[in-house]
Amino acid sequence: MTPVIPHYSRISQVIFFLFAFMHLSPICAAHAQDSARNLFASSTTAQSITGNITINDTIIKMARAIFKVKNLGLTNQYPTFLGTDVTATIYKVINPKNPSMLNGNKICIKNIRWYVIYEHNNKSQSPNTTTCLSAFQSKVKPLSDNQSGFCAGFCYSQ
Repeated sequence: MTPVIPHYSRISQVIFFLFAFMHLSPICAAHAQDSARNLFASSTTAQSITGNITINDTIIKMARAIFKVKNLGLTNQYPTFLGTDVTATIYKVINPKNPSMLNGNKICIKNIRWYVIYEHNNKSQSPNTTTCLSAFQSKVKPLSDNQSGFCAGFCYSQ
């Protein structure tokens, strides 16, 4: 006589699901890590204050700090501190702060509330595109680097 296991088909489905989850979760984690952008400090200011940075939609890592951020999306015609208008991504800092960076430097005088990140291509200086980051301490969403509350700008290479 063959033993009967109650709910055999349901148990086999659960086991299959757990097996698949255990094998696919490292792939999902690896994909999430790939979406992060690692940028290398190319300007002297970035090298001495933030060092290299990592950016994704939920965090910006630099020097001795991790900023939890919310990606508010793209804005067109964003006037930069470099004198060009670009498409930029605006990030709101979830818990504004102003931690010490490299060499005891700070980015702003007050807490950092916003970061704006964009690509800049100055063909006269370099054929490569650089990624620039602007920091703001104002409570108002930045629409330009010329806006009140702008406190620093840094450039990075990929």
